[in-house]
This record gives sequence, structure tokens and C-alpha cells, in this order.
Amino acid sequence: MGRPAVVFYGGTSWDGVVSADRPMASALSAYADLLWVDPPLSPLTRGRSRYGTSRLPRPVLRTAAGGIHRLTPAALPLHTRPVVRVSTAALVRAQIRWALRRTGLGVPHAVVSCVLTDVFRGWPREVRRVIYGTDDWVAGARLMGHNPRWIAADERRLMADVDLVVAISSVLAQRWQPMTGTVITVPNGVSPEPYERSAGRPPAPLPAPLPRPAVGVIGNLSERIDIGLLEAVAEGGLSLLLVGPVDPRWEPERLARLLARPHVVWLDRQPYEAIPALLKHVDVGITPYLDSEFNRASFPLKTLEYLAAGLPVVSTDLPAVRWLDTDLVAVAGGPAEFVAAVRAAAAGAADPALVAARREFAQRHSWANRAREVALAVDLPVG
Repeated sequence: MGRPAVVFYGGTSWDGVVSADRPMASALSAYADLLWVDPPLSPLTRGRSRYGTSRLPRPVLRTAAGGIHRLTPAALPLHTRPVVRVSTAALVRAQIRWALRRTGLGVPHAVVSCVLTDVFRGWPREVRRVIYGTDDWVAGARLMGHNPRWIAADERRLMADVDLVVAISSVLAQRWQPMTGTVITVPNGVSPEPYERSAGRPPAPLPAPLPRPAVGVIGNLSERIDIGLLEAVAEGGLSLLLVGPVDPRWEPERLARLLARPHVVWLDRQPYEAIPALLKHVDVGITPYLDSEFNRASFPLKTLEYLAAGLPVVSTDLPAVRWLDTDLVAVAGGPAEFVAAVRAAAAGAADPALVAARREFAQRHSWANRAREVALAVDLPVG
């Protein structure tokens, strides 16, 4: 008998910005054959030229890293609009079944979705229906350009009809518990292996030198970030490395002034594989999130990435940091306190015992360990 199959509907494209969905799916492939499903493309979707010149792009089925099957579904124009979304869900469900037949995977053991598109309808009752909730969708609706009322209605409807909700934070678990049956908390993880492989290798080249001590931020640069803390770090005489795409709506004038300062370097989106070599330029990793409803429900990936690199971390006060419950992450508030904490962390950045402790802590929070929790929760054979 072959391995069970799992359909994993990602919140982002497989080759897009790495979020929690892709590493979780990759780690779950240790227990099941995976069909990863990208968000659908329509004739109005940027990048549609990859799929030919027809009015409606065809679904594309290929193989992703690790032998995971990858489906990019096709959808009608304006497929996220309220009326069209019904047809989008039906089209995606049909194309998932087509992909399962083409790959020989058959009826899946579980269907896991990171979004609120209804991909659960029509499966046999024994197929486990799982929501993998990586964000507070309602609180984040404005950030994503969606109507919060529509998102809340979709959320309530789907939560009432699934077997399991996996929440990446205790805040999300508490929010969703009254809406559904079983909710478990499985926080985000980290892949320590790229950092282990990078040991002893030179740092990646930068467009300008960064005198030490240097402070690093990786990830999307958007209104989730407290730009005042970044300004305070730069004004405090510390070098600053920013790595990640910038939301053009986010403080464009203040950001332009920050990037014009000496010893501030910004790199746009970088491949995930490049991050370990870039963090070799950094003495302290920071998670400078604003206190918002969306951020309080999040579990920032960057915090564990810094620790896997052996770096000390300074973060604003987030429930995720409290959950980690470690003095390897310093918590600081306003600009003066934040800069002081960064300086204190930089002083012990290279201590071999502390570097080892940070990496060991990250190893305990690996994606492999997180995926095993999910596999157990959906009754996959874990050996």
C-alpha cells in the first residue's frame, strides 16, 4: 500500500515569498505524498504569460522541490470578487481532483487549506478537512485590500465545517475556538539545515559595506513594522541591513530618508536560500513590530530565523515572544529602550556558548517537529 496523500492549498505561490505554508508542506511530505495548490491565476493575473495566450490560462501541473506535486489552477477574471469567488472555489476543487487523478494520488487522506476559499466541499466524509491558520484574516483584511465583513463571513462558514483548525498562535486559537470543533496551536518553525550548511562559508556580497555592530531585519517591510524603531537604530550609530520587499504604501517619505542614511543597506526580495549568508553581516536580528491586532495574532518567522543563525534577538512585546519563553530574545518597547537592548545584545553576539544555545533552541522549534504535531493531529502514520 502506498503512502497517504495530502492536498495542501497554500496562501502563496510555491515560488513566491516564503511564508509558513511552504515549509510546513515540505515537512509534511515526510509523512504523505503532497499535492501543493497555488492560488489560482486568471487572464488578469500578472505573470499569466507563462501559461500561454489563451483567454483562460490552463491549469499547470508540475513537480516542485522534494518531489512534491504542484498545481497552479486557472480561474475566471476578477476571481477574488464576491460574486465570482463562488465559481473560483468550484473551479479550484475540480482542478484539484483532476490533478489527483493525473498524479495517481487518488482520494486524499486530508485537505489542508491556508486560505478561506472553500476547497472542502464534495470530498468523502473520511477525508480530513483542515484549516492551517497562519494569520488573523479579518484583522489583516485591510492590509490585503479586502472587505473585513466578507472575510469574517467566509471565516465563520468554513470554521463550522472543518474537522480541525491548526492555529499558529494562542491568540488565533482563542479567537477560533468558539467557531469550530477542534483547534490546536502549532506555532511557526524554522529550518536549521541551511544555517548549518552555511557554517564556515563567506558572507554574501553587499552593495555597500556595513560597519559593525550591524542590525538586521528580514521579511516584508510594511505597516506591520515600527519604522520609528528602525530610525532610532540608524540614528544610534548602528548599521542596518533590511532584506525584503517594500510595500509602496508604507511610509514612503520616511523610508526614503532612512535608506539614504549612511550604513543603511536595503536588499529587495531575496531567495530563502540566500538568507543565511546575508545574516553573516549582522550582529543582532530584530523583530520591530507595532502593537496591532494583526501582529498580536502573528508568530513572526524572522525571530526563529535569527536564532538559527546564532544571532541574539531583540523584539517588541508580542504574544509569540512570550510563548517562546526564553531569555535568548530580549523584549524592548520605545526607541531609546529598543536601541539600548540592541547594543546590549550586540555585546554578547559572538559568545560561543550563546551562539550554540541560540542554535540549539531553534533546532527544538524546527519545521520537522512542527509538522510531526500536525501529522499526529490528522492521523497520518508517523512511525
